[in-house]
Amino acid sequence: MTMTNRRRRSGRRVATAFVGALVGSIGLAQMAGVADAAGGSVTGATFEWGLNAESNTGAYNGDCNFMSAGESDGSAAAYRAVDGNATVVKRNAAGEQVPIGDYAARCLDPNGVKVTPTGTARLEQTMRFTGGTGTYDPTTGEATIRWRGTVSLNYYGALIPFWIRDPELVVDAGGRGTVTATLGGYASSIDDPTTRSPLTPVPGVVIATLAGIDASASNGFTATPEYAGVIYEATDPVQLRFAAGWGSWPAPFVDFHRSTGLASYWYTSGVQADVRKAPTPITVEYGTATPAPTTTAPGSIPSTSTTSSTTTTTTTTTSSTTSTTSLPTSTTSTTTTLPTTPPPTGPPAGVLASTLGPDGDGGEGAPAPAASSG
Repeated sequence: MTMTNRRRRSGRRVATAFVGALVGSIGLAQMAGVADAAGGSVTGATFEWGLNAESNTGAYNGDCNFMSAGESDGSAAAYRAVDGNATVVKRNAAGEQVPIGDYAARCLDPNGVKVTPTGTARLEQTMRFTGGTGTYDPTTGEATIRWRGTVSLNYYGALIPFWIRDPELVVDAGGRGTVTATLGGYASSIDDPTTRSPLTPVPGVVIATLAGIDASASNGFTATPEYAGVIYEATDPVQLRFAAGWGSWPAPFVDFHRSTGLASYWYTSGVQADVRKAPTPITVEYGTATPAPTTTAPGSIPSTSTTSSTTTTTTTTTSSTTSTTSLPTSTTSTTTTLPTTPPPTGPPAGVLASTLGPDGDGGEGAPAPAASSG
């Protein structure tokens, strides 16, 4: 073989390798463009939640558990409707959700009836976060959306305020969702409930878990957080697991309230207030979705294919309806030995006896000290 032939063959190998690398890079660029096209950004998303019935009822100290925007101390001066993109709305007699404003009416239901721990009237308040931003993939249903703002829950009025700041929703491809937020508030005292100690805010606390979110619900969804059948290991008081609907809020959320003294408000503990502890549905609307670019990635080499093609413009129509999910009744496979005795008739250990009602439950009882809240 002559030197000239060797050079020609060597040149062919180099050219073949170059073309292969070129085609490979074009393919990767085109694949990247397809992947980018699957999802897009979200702006103007909303998040609405009334937490639960217990957060909308009366307390045995004569006040009630009411919402307000911002970091509240439960006073009239701190009672406001808006903080950042967070607004507290309340249903009026006409059935409309309107921003709160009258502190004197904070404990009145839509018909002007004062709520009590033994009555059926509820405040019907909702925390509403707007202007949420993030991403949403209409193909898989995956989403990550964040909101800015703070809403306070003033339990026992000015005695035990705590707040929820900057919630974040993450939905995976399996239809499971998690809501986290920064939590803050005050620690309570059994000796003097008027004395409060500010707590260091705790970021990233799981406040709700969701399941069965429909990936095809491109406009948003309504789903009830998991509660029934969720186990929370507690000793003071213990979680009672034999009544229908027994359950718990997420453990990180309950753990935070070991400091506020409200831990047993968020799981079944054998008191009359257990029926008010389960969470109410969360409604999320995705707002305006901006599709990702469908072109190839910047800097990629355009295809050199000689096959003729026609450019087609596709208009995507977004459904205006939300979907309601049906959730499982149990979220754990842990084998549990259930109590065989009925729930106690007296208050949970450590509650402040002076605030209890005649049935001894006190709407769960006044706050227990941090050391004995379970």
